[in-house]
Amino acid sequence: MVLLKGAEIARFEMIQNCDLAIHSGGGTAPPLEGIAAKEPAFGIPAVWIRSEKADHARSQGYTVVDAVSVLGTHLAELIRRHASELLSRQDTKNILDRVTEENPKVVEDLVPKLLPLSTVQKVFQNLLRERVSIRDAVTILESLGESRGDDEESDPAHGVCAAGDPADAREAVFESRGRAACLLCRFADRAGD
Repeated sequence: MVLLKGAEIARFEMIQNCDLAIHSGGGTAPPLEGIAAKEPAFGIPAVWIRSEKADHARSQGYTVVDAVSVLGTHLAELIRRHASELLSRQDTKNILDRVTEENPKVVEDLVPKLLPLSTVQKVFQNLLRERVSIRDAVTILESLGESRGDDEESDPAHGVCAAGDPADAREAVFESRGRAACLLCRFADRAGD
């Protein structure tokens, strides 16, 4: 069982001395002797098989994954899926501190002059919720500053972040990140996310 802030977000049982066989091809999978299961990260039908039966399962078209790799994939997917909930105000401050080391002016011109730390956190959370990486924090922060405009008295219609709205700020980031964000959105649409 995996808990996030006290609430269960996932539950999965691993079978000792077994590997998970996942039928990755189209059509009907040949039956395997084992315990029926679902691959935890993506919900694909699978079978727990004895480790010594792994070669046989592979010859039948299954992808066989050891239990440690199953756990690692499951946890990585849970982190991606819930990253927006995991990002705290302190994490956001740490990101800004890291950016300040190399690009102090970017942070100095934005927080708290134009946007409070809480709005930057919400923008990062919104991006993570849509599975957009915030690794390039400099570009994100620059686009937030540019979208806010240099003029404190700017009309909200001209500076998308003039009201400090995280949703509008997210749009500004998408515009500045252009192709990378669009490709990610297209991929997510195809994946049904």
